[in-house]
Amino acid sequence: MKRGTNPKVRTLRGLIEHAAHDLVLVSDSNIRAPSCYLRELAAEYGREGRDAGLVTNLVRGQGANGLGGVLESIQLIGFCASGLAGPSLVGEALVMGKSMLFSRTALDELGGLECLSNVIAEDYVMGKMFQHAARSWPGNSAGRCCAAASARWPTSSSQ
Repeated sequence: MKRGTNPKVRTLRGLIEHAAHDLVLVSDSNIRAPSCYLRELAAEYGREGRDAGLVTNLVRGQGANGLGGVLESIQLIGFCASGLAGPSLVGEALVMGKSMLFSRTALDELGGLECLSNVIAEDYVMGKMFQHAARSWPGNSAGRCCAAASARWPTSSSQ
């Protein structure tokens, strides 16, 4: 059994061992993905002939039922979207763990999921791991991180 205080990371550590490919897609169970979801993430990942290392998505709430659903939708479209997009425009890597595609090899080179096992905000830390790798090794495409939505926001100084 995998150990660690973060249940999502603990689950991912158990699942990733069985992954057949290098790219790993994490999508929370409450994400309804359109049919083009994986294709567009993969295209963004390999855009400009360089692998990104990690790609994340902005998400929005839809079809909210009740006050809780409405409040979550407001949080996603307000706080989360602006909190991800704004800093990304000025070179800060912020990742939404609800939807991300990353290279298992690149993550392993940065310390792997093991170093995230006892971190609650694993998506934030993972984004920073990729961002700092890109800054430490200029031109290192494995460290590149971007947010994919209707626009591309590169977040490393090596772009």
